[in-house]
Amino acid sequence: IAAKLPLAGGTLTGDVTFNGTNLYFNGAASSADYNLALENSDTFTSFYGSTSSSIDKGYKFFVGNQAGDLAFIINADKKVGIGTATTDTAPTERMRIGTDGKVGIGTDNPSTVLEVTGTGDAETGITATHSRSGVGYTLLLNNTNNGANKGSGIKWQSGGFDTGAIITRSDATAASGDAPAYMTFHTSADGSEGLDERMRILSDGKVGIGTTSPSHMLHVNAADGASDNTQAMTIENNEATDGRSYGLKI
Repeated sequence: IAAKLPLAGGTLTGDVTFNGTNLYFNGAASSADYNLALENSDTFTSFYGSTSSSIDKGYKFFVGNQAGDLAFIINADKKVGIGTATTDTAPTERMRIGTDGKVGIGTDNPSTVLEVTGTGDAETGITATHSRSGVGYTLLLNNTNNGANKGSGIKWQSGGFDTGAIITRSDATAASGDAPAYMTFHTSADGSEGLDERMRILSDGKVGIGTTSPSHMLHVNAADGASDNTQAMTIENNEATDGRSYGLKI
């Protein structure tokens, strides 16, 4: 290299092959782990392959070597991590992009397109805010298949087991100016891992509890096989101090 590129100035063209353990520019080596280091008095930038780092043999790219400085990590399995540096040799990974395009925040093995994992006791998920004057949709779910009975939903789990869901589906093919839909609410019963529908709101506003086809604005139906003393609906008033004991007044 020195024969083609003078120590001061000059231009090097064509492919360059380097055979060696370490290559440093503009400074002395600060760690034996680095294969390529660029260093000055203010910032530190490095590529290196590590045999002892917790990321297990890969490459790290630093901008700065102080706590909080940005770090990029390319692991041996070709997954890309983005994190913050705590020292010049051990950045803490904050986000992982897998070879399949899945993104994990707080996890290095995301199972969905975007997976966010928190470790604290509170506020461990996602917070969405806006400053619009009026209503702002902070979460938008869209199914690009607009056919009948197609839609989107939200599911809740506990320990990886389904516990609840809210689903919205199209009554018919959704189109501009005509997109009728119905919404269903689901919970998991005791002794079951499946999600059972509990309530449905039709596109015309009718609400069904215990029925999927309500015929009135509110239609309550006791489940088939319920015990003999199970009421479809109970309206009760235990107020007795003033003599008024009605539970429903029309």
